[in-house]
Amino acid sequence: MQPAKALPALQGTESEPDEKLVLETYEYLKDLARRHFYNSMLQAGNYLVRKYFGGDFERARRPRNAVKIESLNALIKRLQADDGHCPSKTWVYNAVKLASDEYLFQNFQTYGKLGLSHKVYLTHVKDPEAKKDLIKEAVTNSCSDIRVCIVCLFQAFSW
Repeated sequence: MQPAKALPALQGTESEPDEKLVLETYEYLKDLARRHFYNSMLQAGNYLVRKYFGGDFERARRPRNAVKIESLNALIKRLQADDGHCPSKTWVYNAVKLASDEYLFQNFQTYGKLGLSHKVYLTHVKDPEAKKDLIKEAVTNSCSDIRVCIVCLFQAFSW
């Protein structure tokens, strides 16, 4: 990564926010975080599915069913014993379930339209068909807060 180019020194103080700067920076940081968080979580999940679930994405839908469950538990304990710079137990399980869902819905284009937080929240829905319905509804209704969307949809569909 290259260091940032030096900019001319800023003079004085502003009395109002520079909305153009705020928007530009917001979009940059949002895109950067989205790509890196998503990619790192998905890569970790795929790695864990290969190493601890024997590559079985169906089995990985229920992380406590790992082929190497004792090793997975030992890994999580080691991560938790670290100084707080390692992924949490929840993050590890979410990564595994995200990878499983990505595999399950690889041919379902609507799933790809969801953001990471939506996808992670949907990992808690066990029934694949119910999950598919929620994905369609979330995208169709442009639900920005997936938690609210899921609660509303559960009430509407009464699963």
